[in-house]
Amino acid sequence: MKKTLLFFAALIISAPMFSQANNAIKIGIANLFMGEANIKYERAFNEQMSAQIGIGYIFPRDIVELANNRNLFETFDIKDDNGNFVDPTEIVLDDRIVNVTSLKTTGLRYHAEFRYYPGDSDPLKTFYIAPYVNYWQNRDNSATAVDDSGYNYEGELKMSYLGGGVQFGLQWLIADVFVIDWNFLGLGFGRAGLDASYSTDRPGEDFDGYNMSVVDFFENDINDADIPFFDPDYSVSNTDNSIEASLNQGTIMLRTGFSLGFAF
Repeated sequence: MKKTLLFFAALIISAPMFSQANNAIKIGIANLFMGEANIKYERAFNEQMSAQIGIGYIFPRDIVELANNRNLFETFDIKDDNGNFVDPTEIVLDDRIVNVTSLKTTGLRYHAEFRYYPGDSDPLKTFYIAPYVNYWQNRDNSATAVDDSGYNYEGELKMSYLGGGVQFGLQWLIADVFVIDWNFLGLGFGRAGLDASYSTDRPGEDFDGYNMSVVDFFENDINDADIPFFDPDYSVSNTDNSIEASLNQGTIMLRTGFSLGFAF
């Protein structure tokens, strides 16, 4: 009990020190335009070093609605072998067309970084160099579709990324209260993952054949690209009415951002 009281007393005594702009809470403005609410907390250890952690919530996106409204395939003149514009909500399987009726994704993002401010200034100010780690996951557990014969399909989709790198940025403090943080360049490397599965009530579906086609795509099309350092890993499995596929591959990521917040 005495140790607990001493701990809270130390916090009260040190409160004035915390008020000298050693901390900052920021909102990622650039993230908002990309459909994500992102909040960050930065703590300065001294004039030149700090650490920052952040979490982001990726707003739900209706991929079918976006595909229909934006007409991206018509905009970029993407056509099939017959000269017709590709419909991103249609999937051709053997002798039938499967229309995707629902595909909504949402997810979370986490990141942490260590910042070094090489300039001679107050904490949290000026140019910085920041090694970082980043993880995000975006998924849909209830994708649905129907084919032109009325059979139903259900699926799951998960996309993820884990990696790290280094970024460069500038941060300003206005009146030691308002924070402007511009991450103007970041370069990193990590592993991107894609997991997908689907099942159907359509009888006689050739899931063994689909399994072989997916394996052939992974082993030949992807591996034949022979991209250095990317080394794809994959797995495919199926039952009588479902198939699951997973792919993990190295990827280079560019990172930038702009945040506003308060220092205290």
